[in-house]
Amino acid sequence: PGQVVRALRNARGDGTFGWIVPAASLAIIAVAVGYLATRSFARWGRSYFRYIYNPVPRDRAEKVSYTLVRTLLFLGGVVVFFVVSNTVIVIAAGEQTPARATATAVCAGVTWYLFAKALFFNLFMPDAPSHRLVPFDDETSARLYRSLMVLLALLIITFEVCRWIMNFAVSVNIHSLLLMFMAVLSAVMVIGYGVIYRRPVRAAIRGSSPNPALWRRLLGASWHVLLAIYVLAGTVYNIEAIALSGIPQAGVILA
Repeated sequence: PGQVVRALRNARGDGTFGWIVPAASLAIIAVAVGYLATRSFARWGRSYFRYIYNPVPRDRAEKVSYTLVRTLLFLGGVVVFFVVSNTVIVIAAGEQTPARATATAVCAGVTWYLFAKALFFNLFMPDAPSHRLVPFDDETSARLYRSLMVLLALLIITFEVCRWIMNFAVSVNIHSLLLMFMAVLSAVMVIGYGVIYRRPVRAAIRGSSPNPALWRRLLGASWHVLLAIYVLAGTVYNIEAIALSGIPQAGVILA
């Protein structure tokens, strides 16, 4: 911790934390401008595609088409946020500075969060249950969605903090330890999520049939165990990669 504090103190070369206020201000301005641009894009999308919404969809195909269009609109908003916020940073900060690195990390974290929201909000459909494609009731869908977004927010924060630290004069060993801590913390949170919500997911896998197929019964009873095994194996692989090369293999694990 002491080495990290010293690296942050000397980030600008004057031995002070004076760069933090401009960095925070730049990050807030970039996020705010990006958010306003995203809201404008969302208003345009709602006005242009409002006609495809049917509060009582006729069949599953209509649900799928609406969900797909809305997801694409959400993802379009993510692209708008990313482009606008980073444009603000480049214009305001110019050359690479601690303030620019900090604002870039913040905007990257917000972008990842918005990307996750675009996918999972349209999966659980808490605001449009008639178009929900997953077999959860309203209360369960809302709980699954809220908890998942909190989990993803924590994972994104830990990831971006580790990535942000790379911009400062922190030793490779300290950075590797931070990455390993991130890997272990992420594994604990993901496995915990699976254990907490194992019952509603099991019910969804088994389906509504009183006598579901054997594979549904087996998968429903063991999905959280399989998740834990996969996450633990991925975490061990990730920690080994960090120890050997200092580079995490999060992309492989997520795949």
